[in-house]
Amino acid sequence: YVIPPSENNAVFIMTNFIQTEQTRSVCQESPTTQEATCYNDEMCKKFVSFPQAHGRWTGRCLTVENDTSKGGLCEIEGWCPVEDKTNRVIDQVLNFTIFIKNFVEFPTFNVVTKNFVDDMTPCIERNEEERKLMLKYGGVILIEINWDCNFDFKSKHCLPVYSFARLDLHLKDEEFSLGFNFRYASKRQIYSYKEYRTLKKAYGIRLILSSMGTGRKFDLMTLTLNVGSICALFGIATFICDILLLYVCKHARFYRNQVRDKVDLRVISNVHTITSTSLIEPENNDLSIRTSLTRPLVIDSTDISN
Repeated sequence: YVIPPSENNAVFIMTNFIQTEQTRSVCQESPTTQEATCYNDEMCKKFVSFPQAHGRWTGRCLTVENDTSKGGLCEIEGWCPVEDKTNRVIDQVLNFTIFIKNFVEFPTFNVVTKNFVDDMTPCIERNEEERKLMLKYGGVILIEINWDCNFDFKSKHCLPVYSFARLDLHLKDEEFSLGFNFRYASKRQIYSYKEYRTLKKAYGIRLILSSMGTGRKFDLMTLTLNVGSICALFGIATFICDILLLYVCKHARFYRNQVRDKVDLRVISNVHTITSTSLIEPENNDLSIRTSLTRPLVIDSTDISN
């Protein structure tokens, strides 16, 4: 049995169900309702209502063959008989074939691709004991479909990776609500407008689908921008290193002495004197310049004239 999903991107596969044929009448309350145990009518309050009740109490205590020593159950007015707890496990459910039709689209690269999976065996719990309990009480499984595609190659090489995760607790660790189940009923009227219905409690596996994708493709413009950014970063790095060494480093003074030269202002005035002299005396120009360049940096302007 495959029941229509109760939410988007999910499917429910029935593995066990409880079916009860009911009609509107009076009957005894369910034995599993502890509050319904009684020994006389006074213990069954009329029209009492609480979440565990299957209908309105009539105020009568129904005992077994009027033997109050064994106790009985309060009478209700509603859908009778109450739900039967007999399980009907669906055998060979692991042989079911599940068809997941999944598409993924990458608008940036104008690519649409798809893939199908045709076997639900990997979805089920690997532990054999837990798997049997899961088929009896149901469970919730998440199926993640991950597309990781490189469109520098053909799109047919883009295949999804399926991963399965169980969302409900393991049944051996669960104390309150076991597995996954829900109820649904089909009503009908026959014979003197008397109402009948078939109540079903369905246990099964809910598969929740989650699809995600990542697409990549080489782009020359992006590469150029990245290379340019790296080159610019190297240029800024040189400037930042100089600032740190000149003003922040502990031995900044030593570094400044190595990268800077001291220049005497008198040397600059001598150079101007040489330039003006060369314009007046072109014959001695070469000799005067050679002489000034071969002498020490700290010189006097009178040395050039001699």
